[in-house]
Amino acid sequence: MGYGKYGTFGARRRAGFPWLELISIFCLLAAVGLAFVQLVSFANQQETFPSGTCVGVVCLDNLTRAEAVAALEQAYASGIVLMYKDNPIILEPSSIGFRLNSDTIMAEIENSIEQKSFWEGFWDFIWRRPNVPVTVEISSQFIPSQLRAFLEDVALRYDQPPAPASYDLNTFTFRDGQPGYTMDIETSLPLVEAALQDPTNRMVELVVEETDAPKPDLATLRNLILAYFDSIEFVYDGRNQLASIFIMDLQTGQEISINADIAFAGMSMIKIPILADMFRKLDYAANEEEAYLIAQTMICSGNFTANLLLQLTGNGNQCAGADDVTNMLQELGLRNTFLTASLAEAGAQECPFVTRETPANQNPSYNTRPDPQSQTTPEDIGTLLGMIYECATHGGGGLIAAYPDQFTPNECQQMIEVMQGNRIGVLLEKGVPENTRVAHKHGWIEDTHGDVGIVFTPGGDYVLAMMFYNETFLNYQAYWPVMEDISRATYNLFNPTAPLLASRETTPAEECRVDERARQVVDLNNIEPFIQVVLPDQARTLPNPQPSRGCVSAP
Repeated sequence: MGYGKYGTFGARRRAGFPWLELISIFCLLAAVGLAFVQLVSFANQQETFPSGTCVGVVCLDNLTRAEAVAALEQAYASGIVLMYKDNPIILEPSSIGFRLNSDTIMAEIENSIEQKSFWEGFWDFIWRRPNVPVTVEISSQFIPSQLRAFLEDVALRYDQPPAPASYDLNTFTFRDGQPGYTMDIETSLPLVEAALQDPTNRMVELVVEETDAPKPDLATLRNLILAYFDSIEFVYDGRNQLASIFIMDLQTGQEISINADIAFAGMSMIKIPILADMFRKLDYAANEEEAYLIAQTMICSGNFTANLLLQLTGNGNQCAGADDVTNMLQELGLRNTFLTASLAEAGAQECPFVTRETPANQNPSYNTRPDPQSQTTPEDIGTLLGMIYECATHGGGGLIAAYPDQFTPNECQQMIEVMQGNRIGVLLEKGVPENTRVAHKHGWIEDTHGDVGIVFTPGGDYVLAMMFYNETFLNYQAYWPVMEDISRATYNLFNPTAPLLASRETTPAEECRVDERARQVVDLNNIEPFIQVVLPDQARTLPNPQPSRGCVSAP
């Protein structure tokens, strides 16, 4: 039966097609291929920055170094919009030398990226492990001087400084200026610098400060006075003609001067220091005789009674009294004012001729031929009035500081009270509204006129001291209206809501005659009863008037 060979049932049949082997091989090859692709991809990624790599707010994910530099430069190259109020101004970064420090930035990024071996990095890549984010700050530079110059140019073109206060020469009134605005460059600079470092916010609101409308002040008044001199063709600083003006705001202490340190003859203004020295020497309230002498000296400008006051302060010697006045002035720092003799008057004590050199009378530019034995300046006499005011109203100031035990506020109030009894109807008085309190002392000689005083007004109190000189002859009809206009302008500055628009009509006093009976009504705390006696029209109607010594007003 042929059992000796493999038969149908005796031979092992071979297996079918090797699918399993083929699939295994394919998978293996696929795995190798995928690994190769991943390896190539990872290798390529090594040339770019990993995800999460940012410079400031600019992220450089998967960018090459060159691409990252280009992206950064593009982000920071756009213009910055500077807003000056509603006006946009473009600042191109390149115009101020702005540039990125690209090499520094790239090096910092590379140093900040976590360092791993190639295969460690590939293993993390295969397993999709996230990278550690890397953020570095922007590094750049620009030229600060060019940025400042740019902002200064913007300010020059767009700033609107406030318009200064002005005046009207026709009415001697004042107007407020106009408000304005200016850029605060110092505050704006850091804002612009911050915008240069921020590619997402390229707009800056520049700091612009609003300025209120300027109010008229003493400087405005000074400008008005000088313009007024020009308008009337008055040479105020010539060789043969001079105007000297000193004004002090008694609320703020601010001052203005126009030739205020020129030496002038003391005239009757020197009686203010005589008055102050008399009160300095008083250790008690003035008696009837002393009060009468004080009133006669300051209201009727009596030289005779002024010499009697010098005699009292000089312990019976008028010359010593004059020296005492000068010593007091020097102690107060009023070095341009002095008195070395009694005042010219019949019966005055004759004093040795003595004069003094002062900064004022040694000024080679101006010479008013001042009295060699009695001199002052508007600045000195105005400052003394300011001291008296400060003593009277606040119990302080130069008088109290120099002589704390020799002056009292009540004594200073009495000095002001008696000076406000000087009613002449012209000069300082004519430049202010009726019933305005003016504590002043006037004086005039042939070539020099002056008036100095404290003016009390609703808008504020002030000192006004004026002296005018003409080497040939000073005509009061020409010069007094000028002084009255300056008085009115000063009043209007301090009282802008109720100015005196025109010089008022007054009746000038012609003489000062005092009846002996006035001695009984002199009250240095209330001088009004005494004034009622000395007003010219009333003095002339007194029944059987008996003239007293020193009855005619002296300059």
